[in-house]
Amino acid sequence: MAEVTKRSTAQADAHRGWMLEEFADIAAEAGVPDVASAARQLMILRDGAMVNGYLGEPSAVADSLAAAEAS
Repeated sequence: MAEVTKRSTAQADAHRGWMLEEFADIAAEAGVPDVASAARQLMILRDGAMVNGYLGEPSAVADSLAAAEAS
């Protein structure tokens, strides 16, 4: 079981690293002065949305994301 947990953690870490790089690329393309900080902030927002989707009502998350996109 410990080996499965290690592999799962490694996969999650790799995915999070990739996502952080994607956010950094987006921030750089937008001309944000502090790319690393913006990427971390976007990651926090993403994490919050994911947790809310798991623990809350998924449709409420979808509505909130749609409203954010529209603004």
